[in-house]
Amino acid sequence: MVEKIWLTSDWHLGHKNILHLSNRPFKTIEQHDEFIVRRFNELVQPDDIVWILGDISFNQSYKNYADLFSRLNGKISVVLGNHDNRQHLLRCKQDGLIQDVRESKILNIGDKTIHLTHYPLREWHNFYKGGLHAYGHCHGSIPDYGKSTDVSLECWEYEPVEVQEFVQYVSENHDDIQDL
Repeated sequence: MVEKIWLTSDWHLGHKNILHLSNRPFKTIEQHDEFIVRRFNELVQPDDIVWILGDISFNQSYKNYADLFSRLNGKISVVLGNHDNRQHLLRCKQDGLIQDVRESKILNIGDKTIHLTHYPLREWHNFYKGGLHAYGHCHGSIPDYGKSTDVSLECWEYEPVEVQEFVQYVSENHDDIQDL
């Protein structure tokens, strides 16, 4: 089986207020957290590559991060979000629980480049050459711009999005911005 690449963002595990702040359809944060992990593992295979674009959890200990990553399928890398604990994530990388931790990442998928960040950008790598942009942070609250889209859980039915589906969606539903 060929490995897939997945994108996701803004899980906010353990963040009780996210249930009402983002109108998430769960009665408790425990139900929310278990659903996200279970659905993720139903889709993602052990050899798949996953980029979580920030805000994995809220105010969690290293042990919480380590326990989470030990439960998840896939080879996971993280683009830091505003609620992430850099030190805990770097320790998870050092301990072999995740592959990478960084501020942003450029993926090359065939002839496409995808700039991964936590925050939405107005321009990104290869912006005027058809480059794509995946971001989180906004929970679907702002309109997409150019060939960019939000991969927060709210935008993708509380699931990660496979990168080929992301490319197809952005290519079919978003216009190129022409160089002036």
